[in-house]
Amino acid sequence: MDKHSLVDLGGLVGAFLLLAVGLTPQPSWAIEHVTVFDEPGRFAAWPANGGLWSWEGGQELVVTFEVGWFRDKPDHEDGHARDERPCEDFLARSLDGGRTWSWEKFDLFGGNNGDFLPLKESMPFASEGFAFKAQGERFYFSSDRGHSWSGPFQLKVKGVKGELKARTDYLITGAASGLFFFAVEPQGTSERAFCAVTKDGGKSFQLQGWIGDAEGRSEERWVMPSTVSLGADHLVTAIRRKDESVLRNWIDLYRSRDGGRNWALASKVADTGVDGEPFNGNPPAMIRLADGRLLVTYGVRSPPYRIAARLSEDDGETWSEEITLRTGARNWDMGYPKTVQRADGQVVTVCYFATAEKRNQFIAATIWDPGQVYRRSQ
Repeated sequence: MDKHSLVDLGGLVGAFLLLAVGLTPQPSWAIEHVTVFDEPGRFAAWPANGGLWSWEGGQELVVTFEVGWFRDKPDHEDGHARDERPCEDFLARSLDGGRTWSWEKFDLFGGNNGDFLPLKESMPFASEGFAFKAQGERFYFSSDRGHSWSGPFQLKVKGVKGELKARTDYLITGAASGLFFFAVEPQGTSERAFCAVTKDGGKSFQLQGWIGDAEGRSEERWVMPSTVSLGADHLVTAIRRKDESVLRNWIDLYRSRDGGRNWALASKVADTGVDGEPFNGNPPAMIRLADGRLLVTYGVRSPPYRIAARLSEDDGETWSEEITLRTGARNWDMGYPKTVQRADGQVVTVCYFATAEKRNQFIAATIWDPGQVYRRSQ
């Protein structure tokens, strides 16, 4: 696979913009960009809405995403560059740590016309090939590394009222127990994130605790949590935040020390746009690296449009300066990453992207070494 520097990707104009806002282009030997899915005439997007799973030390990877039909439009215009036809669900797989990918369409993920049955038998949490995928008010699971899936099953959470806006974020805690991190849109307000618990393998879910302000202003949004366990009952979750009243988008980190029952704001991680822009921000993808540091990857929907990351060495109390992973996107319609670390220390970040030369949105992966790319500011 070709390795590209950020100047190669964005051109001289992109490099100038990076320097103008105080961002340093990263060395080409530390970052490799590959294509996961790119088909002529198609609009591919939103891996953060699906999931990214890994096995064999990160050599086998599976990611899900949605694919519509591309319809070009001016770069700064709001709305996605696709036509009115509904999106289809796809799954891509890599067997070499993210360097090459094969893909297939998965009609099952489309929702089966809204007919979601309750789960009758516990999900096999202890299975080596287990994967769970949440999608709105339904969920699916696999026990064979995503080759086959069961579902859709009806997602209900006791103690939560409103339309569920679930995406995939969970921590398995036992053979039949786990913590699941969703969001709900109560009537008359924006989304609120929360932690749910199951003790019967997913046959039932109960509210464990609200993340953020469960009764905050209707203009405020808490959605798309990305959660890490720091041991015992210590959890941290990165949350996509929005304040509609000022069109502000950012990422916050919340902390729980009692297994997800109570949460408190720990820090602000990053801005994902410029105040006043009509475009939504971007969700975070957070993992804990093998060396103990927290890593959050995200998209920035303001010029220069880019995929970025920040690191924390103190469990999320403070964060590094921004690390630019990829720039050169043609407009704001990009990002939604999912991230994993391989056993060799390399990190794989999957997102969607589009450039001036390749205007249709495609799914891409960036393979990078956080030990080489990260430079602590002095």
